[in-house]
Amino acid sequence: MKTSFAVLITIVALTTKSSQLDDAALQKRIFECAAESKLPEGLQKLQKKQLTKEIDNPKLKCFNACMMKKKGTMINGKVDPEMQLVAVQPDSYDVIKEVVNTCSDLANQQIDECEVSYSYVKCLIQNAGAY
Repeated sequence: MKTSFAVLITIVALTTKSSQLDDAALQKRIFECAAESKLPEGLQKLQKKQLTKEIDNPKLKCFNACMMKKKGTMINGKVDPEMQLVAVQPDSYDVIKEVVNTCSDLANQQIDECEVSYSYVKCLIQNAGAY
């Protein structure tokens, strides 16, 4: 499975209204989650092509879970599809809602929150081209 940290950050950005979160707050959240998930500094600095080899890294999975929890899109270890859809533009809402709901249902079958977030993002990436 090839993906990138940049895609993960893009998903974070797409599901967060700009008025809800400024750059400083996002940077703070990234720093806190990197520390909480013990994401190695080297992994934080990898370029997109290098990071595709690291996507299965458990610390990266937990980093994403932390980001989702801190912005309220993961509650009690499960993806909250309604919160994921808060910032979606009206003209693309129906299509994106279908993907978000499908991926949330799939991911929420996992028990571990790190695996939930990983499964969710993986599903989003796999289904993004289908719409």
